[in-house]
Amino acid sequence: MENINYADFLIKRRSSWIKKSTTNLYCNLNGLPDIVKVLQKVGELQELRKTCFGHLLGFPKELTFSAGVLHNLLLRQIHVPGVTGANELHFLVGGKLAKFSQREFCLVTGLKFGVMSDIFLKPYAATKDGIHVRYFANNENIRLTDVWARFMAGAFDQPKDGLKMALVLIANNVLFGQDLRRKATLWLFQMVEDLEAFSSFPWGSYVYMMTIHYLRQGFRSANAPLKHIAHYNLYGFPWALEIWAMEAFGSLIDLVGKNLGHRHPRLKNWRIFKRPHDFFGKFAKYEKEVADGKHVVLEELHPTDDEKTQPYLVGVDTDLSEGPQFIALNVELDDGETQPNDDVDDDGNEDGNDSGNDGS
Repeated sequence: MENINYADFLIKRRSSWIKKSTTNLYCNLNGLPDIVKVLQKVGELQELRKTCFGHLLGFPKELTFSAGVLHNLLLRQIHVPGVTGANELHFLVGGKLAKFSQREFCLVTGLKFGVMSDIFLKPYAATKDGIHVRYFANNENIRLTDVWARFMAGAFDQPKDGLKMALVLIANNVLFGQDLRRKATLWLFQMVEDLEAFSSFPWGSYVYMMTIHYLRQGFRSANAPLKHIAHYNLYGFPWALEIWAMEAFGSLIDLVGKNLGHRHPRLKNWRIFKRPHDFFGKFAKYEKEVADGKHVVLEELHPTDDEKTQPYLVGVDTDLSEGPQFIALNVELDDGETQPNDDVDDDGNEDGNDSGNDGS
């Protein structure tokens, strides 16, 4: 392996690189504070904190997705047959390798891995007297906007109904990164009726495979007159890659935000709030400095002694080829509506606040 010239295995040749990028990011972290308020009002917030998604409430308040970080990493993605794993992403920056695998995803997100049940492959059958029947009349075309509106109204019929709706919304709109105008994922309504089974499901396995699937879709060039801009539709949980980059390329944070110190899971460690002008050029400069030995790149992330005691690491080395396999969701809108587009920032702003556009 030492004799391999990894630059020969770039998936996109440098001569074809597009400098500017923009994203549609559907992972809605902004909804989490509203979920907290509603559950606090009905006395079910502590119940949510005890679930497998409770730690997601610990995201830093100031966290802005940087399309420039994602785009400049994906430009540097490599694939070496027989070396790079089937369910991993590998990057070459300044001659240094860095790997994004299920272990990195687990350390960042705190979502556990394991062999999945086949509930998402079975024909859907609504649970009698479950929230889907009682609140939504077993409508299999229910939109996430309707679930969100009913949740925000509060005044739930039975104990833990608010908790169950919150879990469906977090799964769909945060971890799956689904547009709120999409149909709700029905098997979530079935699973959430057994809260113990819901929390024991290996969400890391499912969401990781979903995220990798959509990241590998790459970008499409926008239509004229924006044809020189790489455009991404991001589904799954691309925040994991963004935050992993801060861990693997530690000094990269100086360009986009601030390190908050070490906590676990590692999604709590970073504030990303800056999007500098000409990020493509700044990343190229950073890459040269890596090649000159001025910055350290971690090829793999390793758990701290404290992290090794965390229950979410127990199944982190699960063979993802075992058991039921992830099948891509229909993420495109099917009602004739267009998807929201972030404006392209041709000049670039130092402190932009939209959901993913970079003047990069």
